[in-house]
Amino acid sequence: MDVLELHARVTREFVRRDLESYLALMHPDVEFTTVAFGEERVFRGHAGVREWWETLSAKPGYDAYSSAATALADDAILIRARIRAPSQSGGYLDVAALWLLVSRDGLVWRYRPVGSEEAARSEYARMAPPDGS
Repeated sequence: MDVLELHARVTREFVRRDLESYLALMHPDVEFTTVAFGEERVFRGHAGVREWWETLSAKPGYDAYSSAATALADDAILIRARIRAPSQSGGYLDVAALWLLVSRDGLVWRYRPVGSEEAARSEYARMAPPDGS
């Protein structure tokens, strides 16, 4: 499956709140980085994604909406989305967000927030194996 199709399926399962189908789209060695809980945290493997999901589910009102994805390479996309969540200072946070998604074997392998398209491209280049394979 190509990375844009993968993103569409991940988004669909997140919206449906179907954890098992969501996990089936994650590579066994997935690194899932989030700032959803007030600080950057990395969750690893299926157990880590399950922990992220359960923590997120305990936070009422949090949601992320993917509006567009731009291909950066055959196995990487930049996701443009919005995050909506209760603010610690009261009220409601509604902000634009960017994520880099990199696939391996047709599954989500790396998923992390980035500050810009340039940062996503730089992070993607950093992930490339030294031999270019």
